Amino acid sequence: MPKQPVCQILWLEEQQTYQLLRNGHVECCFVQGSEPPEWFQFLESQTSFAFQGRAGRLSIIKETRPRGAGYWYAYRTVGRRTTKRYLGSTSGVTIARLEKIARELYQVQSEERNTPPLLLTRLRPPRLSASLLDRPHLLQRLDSASRQKLTLLVAPAGSGKTTLVNQWLQTRDHAVAWVSLDRGDNDVFRFWKAVITASQTLQPGLGRASLEDLSRSLQPPFIAPPLETALSHFINDLAQFSRPGLLVLDDYHTIEEPRIHEMLAFFLEHIPPHFSVFLLSRTEPLQLPLLRWRARGDISELHHTDLFFSQEETAHFLRQALSTSLSEEALRRLHETLQGWIAGLRLLMLSFPASSQATEKSIEQALASLDRPLQDYFVTEILKALPEPTQHFLLQTSVLSRLNGPLCEAVTGIENGAAQLKAIAQAGLFLEALDETWYCFHALFAEAMRREATIQLGEEALRRLSLQASHWYEHNALPMEAIETALAGHDFERAAFLIEQINQEGLLNELYTVRRWLECLPEPLLHAHPELCWLAALTLQVPENKTAPSAPIQERTEALLQRAEQANMPAGHITALRALIAWRGDHFSEALHYAQQALPLLPPVEQPSSLQVWRGMCLFIISIGHLYNKAFTEARTALLEAYTYGLATNHRHFTDGLLLLIGFCSYTLGDLYQAYEYYQQALHGARDQQNNEIAARSLLGMAGITFMWNNLSLAEQQTNEALALVGNEHPDIRDEATLQLAQIAHACGHLTSAQQQVSVVLARLQLQTTVQAAQKRRHVQIYAAQLSLQIDDQETVNRLLLENEPHDQDEALLFGLLRARLLLAQQRVHEALQQLRSLVSLAQEWPFALEIHILYALVHATLQEEQAARQQLQQALELARNAGIVRPFLAEGEPLIRLLRHLLPTLQEPTRSYAKILLRAFAQAANKETSSAADQLIEPLTPQELSILRLLATGRSNQEIAQAMVISVNTVKYHTRHLYRKLGVNNRLQASKVAQHLKLI
Repeated sequence: MPKQPVCQILWLEEQQTYQLLRNGHVECCFVQGSEPPEWFQFLESQTSFAFQGRAGRLSIIKETRPRGAGYWYAYRTVGRRTTKRYLGSTSGVTIARLEKIARELYQVQSEERNTPPLLLTRLRPPRLSASLLDRPHLLQRLDSASRQKLTLLVAPAGSGKTTLVNQWLQTRDHAVAWVSLDRGDNDVFRFWKAVITASQTLQPGLGRASLEDLSRSLQPPFIAPPLETALSHFINDLAQFSRPGLLVLDDYHTIEEPRIHEMLAFFLEHIPPHFSVFLLSRTEPLQLPLLRWRARGDISELHHTDLFFSQEETAHFLRQALSTSLSEEALRRLHETLQGWIAGLRLLMLSFPASSQATEKSIEQALASLDRPLQDYFVTEILKALPEPTQHFLLQTSVLSRLNGPLCEAVTGIENGAAQLKAIAQAGLFLEALDETWYCFHALFAEAMRREATIQLGEEALRRLSLQASHWYEHNALPMEAIETALAGHDFERAAFLIEQINQEGLLNELYTVRRWLECLPEPLLHAHPELCWLAALTLQVPENKTAPSAPIQERTEALLQRAEQANMPAGHITALRALIAWRGDHFSEALHYAQQALPLLPPVEQPSSLQVWRGMCLFIISIGHLYNKAFTEARTALLEAYTYGLATNHRHFTDGLLLLIGFCSYTLGDLYQAYEYYQQALHGARDQQNNEIAARSLLGMAGITFMWNNLSLAEQQTNEALALVGNEHPDIRDEATLQLAQIAHACGHLTSAQQQVSVVLARLQLQTTVQAAQKRRHVQIYAAQLSLQIDDQETVNRLLLENEPHDQDEALLFGLLRARLLLAQQRVHEALQQLRSLVSLAQEWPFALEIHILYALVHATLQEEQAARQQLQQALELARNAGIVRPFLAEGEPLIRLLRHLLPTLQEPTRSYAKILLRAFAQAANKETSSAADQLIEPLTPQELSILRLLATGRSNQEIAQAMVISVNTVKYHTRHLYRKLGVNNRLQASKVAQHLKLI
């Protein structure tokens, strides 16, 4: 059964129309609100198509019924979750309805992906106590510190870091994003998701593109910009935020992942001046470049000695807490014992029942108790003084990192969890309120509480409590927490089941975390779950850095995949993952082999996006194989199908990259109009994603086409825009753009400028030692030689041809065409004809074929073989007409103009009309060649040099020029050297040619 054509409806912002593409070719355009009969005819002929509108992407599928014509449904996939909407019969499917459904599904899925409540509690500072000690000198320190790029607060638990910053924020008008970190944030995506989500409280949507890029960077097929590039978009968004902003990262000591430290350092180096970061940590983050920042004065620091209470503050605190005054001696001894440690004072207060009156004697006794280890003091003086039900409640809930009423009820079996939490928090016992319902244990007591719970309740009981929490989390749609607590409860089978479940639902986008989970599972259990073996192998492919995976990781990956194969996991996933691993390891032939094997095992029917990702990736690898083999039609077909799967999975960087390749294939196949559309689509997508690399490559693709259409001003504008986007970050783009500008300069008659730009590129390439650079260097040398022929520098061309041998078919064509042009310049016409005949069989692509036809026509015209010249010219015009190609004809200059005029009456339509278009373009180009020589030369000639040039062109010797100008021969030689340099020539003949070309003589 023939395969359904790939159809897409694409919204084009600039044209304000919807474009229908079938197999990559534009069929027609539609305008919303006035669907013509062709729209409904299109729907009647289809069973599915992709819709990319203003509000997002949809897959539109007609589901057949036993009776009737079937009904249309819209699907939108994000991650691996697909949402479906009924559209109805064909008559009710309009563009306006598709846009409405796209908006609705976007809203639904946005709501489904709303930040879970547990994360929200981490994105705001804890509630402040009603009775806080005023510390104006520290608040002023923070005022000064906030003007620095980074403020570092390093002090032990219980030193008041969080409280101080929180108190400062309450009294200042700052736009603040707050993140309370924990051990689970040692996942690149989870960390930055928390940071960006917190920052969206400053401005909705801030950092959205970065978050998408980060997600895609850490998901198969791992084709996305570097993580730092993704982070740059977030930094750019912050730069657009008008108010001064502050990011607070609390408990940064919990972060151990090196990649996060690297990315945070990059972030801090590049944040805008009106934005600053506060890091609160128990230990100094030595993984950050603190020494460099200190040397530059970019950092402000507060340590425990700054935060601890002074003796006066201790006295004030005690008066406020105990409503009593101590003698100076008692205060001195208390301060010497605690040394201003705020948590120690709090512990001291907890040892006094609310109804008792503290005395110097009781405080003395309490101080003696504090000499013991904190664990002992906590148990004997505080916890055991509480009512037994409260003790039991606290010990049971110590397994939880965050608590609310229903969760505590599920874990402990009590019925008044919310009231119990509120009472404990109000009594100042151990708990901090995060919001109206959620609490957490104070950092000072959490560890001691868990240790005591282990002693009193036992490990087995704590595991059971963790499992009860796991079930509550699962039933309340908190799968990540459900897995964490299942692992804490050592129910590894349950954890394995939950990981498989959320993997199938497409919710696993934190592969660092998934890898940590899977490493916790016993090896026999992992082997019993082939899907988890495959998933473990996948997590090992997460990009750690720019180096290839180590040998142990490669061995572990292979062992896991073999185990998945032995357990009869679907072969498509395994083989596709092998293709990805080979591709990322630069083993292309192996990757191609696996991709070809995997493709039939991943059928092209409606599949979950987890399968679509892998099928799209395999098609991409196969398309690259076709490109290497110059099978551009097959490559474009595979790329178009891969693009459809990329749209379904919302992988913007991947799809924009595919559009570039589809544009390249279309250009090479001679479909220049279609290629231009693809490059435009890629440009729009790249601009939306702030991806300068793809935007620049798209602009260069468009510039190459507008150059062929002879729209030189637009080609120059597009090329300069591409250069401005990337600067020196991408040398290959910079060099390609410089060569494009050289071609434009040459086309405008600025030969010297073109030669100078080519020389710049060659100088850069000389410094590179890669095979690709050597190949590029040879291609640029060939173009430089073509420019040399313009000034009749045959010696340079001869030398290049003698010193180089072609390395592939393209180089054979380039060198062959250069040799043919040299033979024509030397009037060796018959040899040129033989040279061209030897190239015909090699010219599979239109640029080569077109140049050969044009040169053939000129050779035959020189030999006065009019019929053969007409035949070759007719073929060249036919090849160029459908694509609107103009520039290669104009590049041949006057000889081709004469031939076109002479043969015009004998040409047949429609090539005759196209020949007239070319003649008009020749005339327009001639009219534009009126700019002054000063405009065409980078460094203009002096009046003296111009006089000497005119005398040189007449054939006069140095002695004759000296006599005519009444100057010495040495002065003539001096000026001659300078004008040679400015014109980019080496001898008098070349100087005369350039002077004539620039209309200097």
